[in-house]
Amino acid sequence: MSCPNDISLSYMGAKSALRHKYILGGNKIINISQFSGNNSRSLLYPVEREKILAEYIMAGDDRALKLAENTFDDIAAGGQDNLKRIAFATGQLIFNISHFIDIHYGFINKIYDFSEFTNINMSDFNSKEEIKAYFIKFVTSVLDVVKEYKPAQSNPLIKKACEYVLGNIEQDITLLSIAEYLNISKKLFLLTV
Repeated sequence: MSCPNDISLSYMGAKSALRHKYILGGNKIINISQFSGNNSRSLLYPVEREKILAEYIMAGDDRALKLAENTFDDIAAGGQDNLKRIAFATGQLIFNISHFIDIHYGFINKIYDFSEFTNINMSDFNSKEEIKAYFIKFVTSVLDVVKEYKPAQSNPLIKKACEYVLGNIEQDITLLSIAEYLNISKKLFLLTV
């Protein structure tokens, strides 16, 4: 019987292979072992840091940049400087962060097009420095957009109203439509503002 660690590694490899198909396009599911034969088990994917990085970005926290650099350096070390491995893990990280932000702040997708970063084949880069620069550019770009458009109000009603406006930017928005969305009267909404 396999030990739990082997089962976990096998599961993560299968999950990564399925994600790789989605990220890079192609109609072929690859196995992580195709990256470099005998050292395939040492690929490092920072699942926990991915969540923290996405949360920092969503909060507009500049610590995201330092965490992004450290995370990439760990990916490069875990990928043993194999460009295909580094590209694979970094592309997955970009996709997952984009998806996470899109789920929590759907309006950002209307303002900022993530496809600039998610529709690129990371394995076309010629060095880990190029991949890192691209990844940092992604984090910086998304962080800037979040800082600019994320409602920064401490009042939850105002914050919800701002999110409604940003999420429905293409519609004709009035004070009445905002008040109706918030289930309060127009007069009460004006007093809150």
